[in-house]
Amino acid sequence: MDWSKKIKELRYFKCLKQETLAIQLGVSQGSVSKWERGTAIPPSEAQIQLQNMFLDPPEEVTMRSLIISVVNSPGLAALLTLENGSVLLSVLSPKGFSDMPLLTHDDIGKPLLGKLGHETDRNINRLVEAGIFSGDVSFATLESKFERHGQSVHFQSTHTPFKKENGEWVVRTCLTTFPVGANNQTSSQGLIIHKWDNTNSQ
Repeated sequence: MDWSKKIKELRYFKCLKQETLAIQLGVSQGSVSKWERGTAIPPSEAQIQLQNMFLDPPEEVTMRSLIISVVNSPGLAALLTLENGSVLLSVLSPKGFSDMPLLTHDDIGKPLLGKLGHETDRNINRLVEAGIFSGDVSFATLESKFERHGQSVHFQSTHTPFKKENGEWVVRTCLTTFPVGANNQTSSQGLIIHKWDNTNSQ
């Protein structure tokens, strides 16, 4: 088994720091670092613990697939989750960091509200209220803008919810930013929410 690759994947998909994984396994962070670099292999007891962690329960399969699709997206994509009533930016594609300078690695895993301007906050709240995280929405489209640190980025986006096996919903978001210098007028349509019963709301 390629322990280095498997441990890197485990930490990535479960959002674990080396220190956190080390604590769970009862070893030092230095040991985990050596395993990841391939300069050492885990002892037999740690191997058993790690193999149990590698066995994803069914509810993690969909999430893992969605994460892979976002991470490998050639465009700007993100994955949003709802935890304790807050919408979190769980994953952002590499192109997202280059094309969306308003977001950084520090924003991953943290609530979006209060980060990208009042217009974004309003749209996030409307999506939640419409039921995008509870199965009431088939998809939503949006033309709007993000604002942060005195900068603004205008964009078009689609938001598609996916139901995990455990009944929770996550939202895969695809965005296209307007070119610099383009006529960045926010569309009067703004947010359009498409319900499963074919009714739309703006």
